[in-house]
Amino acid sequence: MSALWPEPTTVADLTEGIRAERAAWEAVLARVPRDLLIQPGLPGGWSVKDVLAHMTWGMREGIGVMRAKRLVGSDLWKLDDDGRNAIVVEQSRSRPLDRILADYETTSAEYLRELAALTDEQLNDPGLWPEMPPDWRPWRILHDPKHYEHHARDLREWLERSPSKR
Repeated sequence: MSALWPEPTTVADLTEGIRAERAAWEAVLARVPRDLLIQPGLPGGWSVKDVLAHMTWGMREGIGVMRAKRLVGSDLWKLDDDGRNAIVVEQSRSRPLDRILADYETTSAEYLRELAALTDEQLNDPGLWPEMPPDWRPWRILHDPKHYEHHARDLREWLERSPSKR
């Protein structure tokens, strides 16, 4: 196993962790008035709408990987994080807020359904995923344990800087 991801996990533990991380993120998200969801102010000039589109894109990509049981997806993965994220956000900017919110909800639920269809062995054994490097852990490709907290921290800081202290 890789020193980067030494611990195996189970579908149940990963699902529980994702639900807890998402609940913490969504508790901060709930503090943002609807009219401010489209206001830039987060790192990179992003709005909350942009963050939701970014998260939804990542979950959609994970769904594709889980369904194919192999590393598949957008050519944007060939770019560095900043380049990929800039394109994803730019592509979503013209989409209405209600569509972004609905996509986030439906994609979140679909992601968890696909995760539940995996076995514990599939989450941990790169040999079960064609072309996956042997030192990678499939669960780690599907989920970044710091992603929700990263965006929640940015959102909390933005809210604290806000004059109305939402």
